[in-house]
Amino acid sequence: MKWLTEPSRGLLFGLLLIAAGCAQYEYVLVEPSPFARTITKEKTRIAQPPMEYEFVREDDHVMMAIINPGQEPITIVQSKSFIVSPDGESHPLPSSSIAPRSYAALLLPPEPPVYRSRPGFSIGFGFGHYYGGPHFGTGIGYYDTIYEGPRDYYMVGGGPNYWPWEAGPVRMRLSYEQANTNTFEHDFVLERRKVEDKKH
Repeated sequence: MKWLTEPSRGLLFGLLLIAAGCAQYEYVLVEPSPFARTITKEKTRIAQPPMEYEFVREDDHVMMAIINPGQEPITIVQSKSFIVSPDGESHPLPSSSIAPRSYAALLLPPEPPVYRSRPGFSIGFGFGHYYGGPHFGTGIGYYDTIYEGPRDYYMVGGGPNYWPWEAGPVRMRLSYEQANTNTFEHDFVLERRKVEDKKH
């Protein structure tokens, strides 16, 4: 199905949750092995000097903060960095300069791209909740549809930055450059695993 009205999307998501039954999944940081752990809704941080990394689960995603706690900016080198999704396909990571005592954020997997079927104007408000430093945010928006009627959203399939994560491992390499002379790499493996029902 290529398009859904807003009410239809809510109904579909509800049906998917029912169809899923008791199936539950967990996210596990597998590599680096000294820091192996399950990623939960409580933030967890590891240190791989000169960087630090923070992970937290948000619904069916892992939010990852790439933290530069030092005094000099550090650049993620796009040409040497990558993510490999569970099906073995490589996906690019954007180049990013991380300022001192700052961070860059990754959402794993990325949100699928969508676009509205037609332009429209609406007035509304939104609210959300945020995690404290680094700040991750999710929000819920409400829009007045009296003057424009139902809005249709089309799913945009594929794209180099989008990949689904049903189950299995995701491999990641982050390659850095600091002061044009110091280069280093950090590798990660994160896995989405189905949690077995111990009652059966």
